[in-house]
Amino acid sequence: MRIHACGCCMVMHACPAQGKTMPVDFAKLILEELPEAVIVTKPGGEVVCWTRRAQALFGYAQQQAMGRRLDQLVLAPGQEDDGHAIEQHIIEHGHARYEALWQHQDGTPLPVDCAAKVITAEGRTLLLCTVRCQRNRQRHDLALQEKHTEMNNAQRAADLFLASMSHELRTPLNNIIGFAGTLLMKLPGPVTQEQERQLRTIQASARQLLGQINDLIDLSKIASGKVELRLEPLECHALIAELLPVFQPQAHQKGLRFEFHAPHDDVHVHCDRRAMQQIVSKLVNNAIKFTDSGAVRIELDTADVNGRACATVSVSDTGIGIAPDHQHMLSRAFSRLGGSAGAAGTFEGTGLGLQLSLQLAQLLNGQLSVASQAGRGSVFTLAVPLEAAHDAI
Repeated sequence: MRIHACGCCMVMHACPAQGKTMPVDFAKLILEELPEAVIVTKPGGEVVCWTRRAQALFGYAQQQAMGRRLDQLVLAPGQEDDGHAIEQHIIEHGHARYEALWQHQDGTPLPVDCAAKVITAEGRTLLLCTVRCQRNRQRHDLALQEKHTEMNNAQRAADLFLASMSHELRTPLNNIIGFAGTLLMKLPGPVTQEQERQLRTIQASARQLLGQINDLIDLSKIASGKVELRLEPLECHALIAELLPVFQPQAHQKGLRFEFHAPHDDVHVHCDRRAMQQIVSKLVNNAIKFTDSGAVRIELDTADVNGRACATVSVSDTGIGIAPDHQHMLSRAFSRLGGSAGAAGTFEGTGLGLQLSLQLAQLLNGQLSVASQAGRGSVFTLAVPLEAAHDAI
């Protein structure tokens, strides 16, 4: 086997004694199959190798390019000095990676990404340059920029919509709740028993819708990073005790025992009052909603949770429970779970409350966990770092 150089390509021929194997130009084959255009020049810019990819990219056939200076082929008039400076840098440093604006044979500008390297063949110094057109990349970047602009515009529209929803929907609902309460207090005059029943239905429905709107707005604020937490030292026993008068009548109306247990010592956290009460309220409301008999119990305690000293608020019930194969759906918005396949459809709600609670717990540097069995009830536990643990972070 003998090997000799032809231009920039190594050619191998089989010797007569070794049979009649056809010549194979492996180097040329490899160069032609590369996804980039490959150009080899002598110092000074004379082209000695011009692959098919180079021909497709710049429009010059191999016969047209060989022997001509590279700057005459790809540089616009007036850019020759830039080409010489880049070549000098490559020779001095041995390699270079740069972006440039070259041009097609017809004058069309071509943004390119070039990687150049000094090589030696048969004692000659040559410059090997691989060239990739960046036009598709620029189109991709432009498309991403346009998509980003569209998303920003959509977010602004969503913010405007939520601001409008906050005022245009919540204000009338608050008015409905307030006027219904006034009529129920019989301030304008007496009402019949049937009218009182209907007024309570109106009031309850308006409160339910207002709660769902508030959940949706809060979730949107969390998604856009616009939730503002006011962290302050809080005593958990007093914080939970404020909620009991709201839920005791609901539990007693369904014939449920409603219990609150707390340790003798105060439990302090560094937390946002509204967010923590919102989570506990959602958990208690769900417990009462999904329990037809038995008890709903709130228990305040402290525990080590994943190596952190935490205050824990557990809300347990003896309701329908959640099957293990359904518990993975708890973090999904608009998912309403029950103990059986059709049970969720018999209860009111959108399924937003639990997802909101999960996200609020994360914002408080805490976590929300569940233990449940279908038909035997559930225990949801909120854990947030104790005030001392928070100060140590």
